[in-house]
Amino acid sequence: MIQSAGLFHLHFYVSNPQLTETALIEHLGMTVVARYGLKGTELIQFAPEDGWSPFDIPGVRFRHVQLKRGAFDLVLGRGNSSIPHMEHFGLQVNESTYERCLKFFHETQLSVQEGQRRSFVTTPYGVRMELVAPHHEGRSNYTISDYSSLMLEEAHFAVQSPDDCEKFFGAALGEDSLKSLKFKSSADSSKFSPVELKFLSASVGSNSVIPNWVLPGIHIEMQQS
Repeated sequence: MIQSAGLFHLHFYVSNPQLTETALIEHLGMTVVARYGLKGTELIQFAPEDGWSPFDIPGVRFRHVQLKRGAFDLVLGRGNSSIPHMEHFGLQVNESTYERCLKFFHETQLSVQEGQRRSFVTTPYGVRMELVAPHHEGRSNYTISDYSSLMLEEAHFAVQSPDDCEKFFGAALGEDSLKSLKFKSSADSSKFSPVELKFLSASVGSNSVIPNWVLPGIHIEMQQS
């Protein structure tokens, strides 16, 4: 195993999670880790082979589905918009970066939720950031094989002020974070959403573009590593 760090996780709300799941399996080669439902307040985990039939059971409501390939993890919940809404994105960080980020968020009086498996911080841009440090139980120790299979190299976000975002995340996480977090100008002051995702995979023969309808509004590109 190798020391795992960087952008590894996205959590979206989409209008049709089942259709999006199928598309991600077909076009990005992802596999289902588990599907989750709610029965009252009880969270129930269903195995991949159970399919979507458990959500036909009266009283069981779909919560989300988790998919994975290589060093990339994706969660899909159900939303009302035809355009995917990103609830949060996740980074694996070392302990010094983790402590730096928490100190920065506490000093700027922004919300911090520390947990045993992972921690969340709320940015001033209406999006949460998940942090997973080596001491967290939810830490994934990815192998070279995982990174060769698939890794998220860059996520480009549409924001009102790219300069402000670069300064904010650079101060919180360090300048190295800006290698994977990129920001593009948007006239919409409320916007902080991914518009482009760049993946690396050793199994891609040549650069390829995933169909636009897989995640509408987000350009997905796969390059050979």
